[in-house]
Amino acid sequence: MKRILCYPKLTPVFNQGKKTQNKDNKRLGIGSIAVLLVLFASIISFFSIDGLLVGEYMFGTFIPTQYISIILFIIALYLSCKFKSDYGARIGKVLSIVCLIWMCILLITGYINFNNW
Repeated sequence: MKRILCYPKLTPVFNQGKKTQNKDNKRLGIGSIAVLLVLFASIISFFSIDGLLVGEYMFGTFIPTQYISIILFIIALYLSCKFKSDYGARIGKVLSIVCLIWMCILLITGYINFNNW
């Protein structure tokens, strides 16, 4: 009589006990607004028309557009971290971090150059 060996069901090493997240599970929500906030903040702070930034056309010269865009980047970062299961929240988080670092570098170098004159 032959003996039949029964092997246990093997699971891949990268998926042991963890739930895999399908792309179909993500939905539009508040975290998806982070991408739009990053896009809006980038437009008002980096694009210019006839020598004036778009933010200066929108808000005037009373409030510097760099501060408004930094506030919008921080809000986008908060929303993407708080609602990370929403569609586009991860890319909003990455973009807001990159743009925040870039804006802080620009502000610091601008202050250094302004004080050297």
